[in-house]
Amino acid sequence: MVKKILIGSGVFLAVGLILATNVSAFESKSSTLNLLVSDVKETREKIIKFAEEKEGLTMQSAITQRGDASFGSIIVQVPVENFEETLTYFKELGDRITYERTDSQNVREEYCDLEPRLKSLEEEKSELLKLMKREGTISEALGAQKELSRVRGELRKIQEQEQCFEREAEMAMINLNLGVMEKPLPAGWRQRDFLANSLEDLLTFLSLLSYFVLEVIVWAVIWVPLLFLILHLRKRWRKPVKDV
Repeated sequence: MVKKILIGSGVFLAVGLILATNVSAFESKSSTLNLLVSDVKETREKIIKFAEEKEGLTMQSAITQRGDASFGSIIVQVPVENFEETLTYFKELGDRITYERTDSQNVREEYCDLEPRLKSLEEEKSELLKLMKREGTISEALGAQKELSRVRGELRKIQEQEQCFEREAEMAMINLNLGVMEKPLPAGWRQRDFLANSLEDLLTFLSLLSYFVLEVIVWAVIWVPLLFLILHLRKRWRKPVKDV
């Protein structure tokens, strides 16, 4: 008898330790990386392929084009046990890392807070089911049915929250932003670029000057007669008055 009690206590203790370990391991991990790469599309394909090899999945992937430059945005999820290895590989894909942030949040307390609520709602659901089996008025039955629907709805929400916490603890999220690494131009190309920019600035100045001259000519029909009138009046005002 004592042997059975000891065996039963040992099993109960082992199960309790397993549950406590699983709950204490409820840690949500995420990371953000901004990388400069030589080829955005090729790097994106490598990221997606590696995530799949590590039993992960791609949540979002997009490439935008701004002029001649390409920019990429990718969000992947990988199992927590593969998080560090995956993050290290992604860093090696970049020619330069311009931003890096890793966050870790323990959701054990939030997860444990759901258990008492879940237990209470299960008990309330059981009582309502017993109440509906008893004989009573139609209004009592309708009231019990309404309360049962409410309790079931709250139960679904809590179960969904539990599943969400479990997924966060199992899968880590990595958000990557990719940009193009500009290649330095040779000295000859830099001189040509300077001359091209100088010529473009000169043409812009000449274009603005031509617009100004054209505006002056157009408005000449107004300001030329006005100028002659002003000069004529100044000449008359300055003319000396003769003594009688």
